[in-house]
Amino acid sequence: MKPVTATDKPEDYEHDYKRGTVDFDSKWRNYCYHIVIIPDGTVVKACNFSQIEPKVDCIKGNNLTFEDCNLVNVEINPAWKLINCNTSQHWTVEEDIVKEIPNDFGGTTQVVRKKEVVKVVGKHSKDFNKEDLIKPQKAITEKPF
Repeated sequence: MKPVTATDKPEDYEHDYKRGTVDFDSKWRNYCYHIVIIPDGTVVKACNFSQIEPKVDCIKGNNLTFEDCNLVNVEINPAWKLINCNTSQHWTVEEDIVKEIPNDFGGTTQVVRKKEVVKVVGKHSKDFNKEDLIKPQKAITEKPF
C-alpha cells in the first residue's frame, strides 16, 4: 500500500482522526490515527502510532516488539515487548479561554478562543482504569474543523 495523500486514501478512511487501515512498511514512521497491520514477529523501531482517544485497538499482529515508539492511546497487547515506548492514555479536550477586553464604549468585549489541552487519565496503559473511559464532554474525537 502506498502512502496516504489528499487524493489516495484507504477504503475505510473516514476523516483526519480515523485515517483507515494500512500495511506496515519499515520505511514509514508515522501511522498516527491509522489501523496498522504488522507481520507477526516484526521488530518496530521509532514509529508513531498515536491515537486521538484512549485504548484504540489499532495495531494488528502477534509477537511484536516495539522500540522507541509512540504508542499513546494504543490498546497494548500484553504479549508485545515494549522497549522505551510512550504508552500513556489521555483525552484531548477543547476548552474555552474567555478574556474581557476594554472597548471604545467604556465597557468590555468578551473574546472566546478555543484551546486544545490534554487530560491525562493514566501515565501508562497498565495504569488506565475502566472508569477513565468516560469521554469528557468536549473531547475531540471527530474531524477537526
